[in-house]
Amino acid sequence: MGIERLLELIEMPQPKREGYYIGAMDDDSIELAIELGHKKRKSDKAVVEYKRKSLKNHLKGADKINARYCVVIGEDERNNGTVWVKDLQEKTEKVIPQKEF
Repeated sequence: MGIERLLELIEMPQPKREGYYIGAMDDDSIELAIELGHKKRKSDKAVVEYKRKSLKNHLKGADKINARYCVVIGEDERNNGTVWVKDLQEKTEKVIPQKEF
């Protein structure tokens, strides 16, 4: 058997998505993102982005660290007391109250 055929037969394990990526859309939401990150770290793996970014860049960051959930807080979420959560494995998204998060 040649090396090429062996490589075709070998299946590399897919890394498991886990944890949370928490980011802010504006400067005023950064402090809330940090606070939620500290609370979430008590029970799960959580990474907090300390700079404001666009939604697209937050999703790229979450994908880069292989996070299961991308949580983003902007002005609307801050005013409504909610957070936007996207499940990157199931490809679903929802808005939930901050207290539930």
